[in-house]
Amino acid sequence: MSTSEPTLPPDLVLAVAERSGRIALVIGAGCSLEYPTDLKLSSFYSADVHRRLLEEGVLQPGDCPKPEDRRAQVVTATPGP
Repeated sequence: MSTSEPTLPPDLVLAVAERSGRIALVIGAGCSLEYPTDLKLSSFYSADVHRRLLEEGVLQPGDCPKPEDRRAQVVTATPGP
């Protein structure tokens, strides 16, 4: 059994340090819908983030046709003006 700490990829560490909003957490199996966390299903959060990205011009209509489907969440975002 290894006792060494896991190593995070440098790009991930940089994204966290920059606090630039380049990290998305996917909440799935194992999260709690009941008290005390009362989390919603991941499709709710995915659709909400999709709506925000459309409002901010990061995504364009049609960039992600099924935002509630976690299998379709990998999209290329183009920063707005």
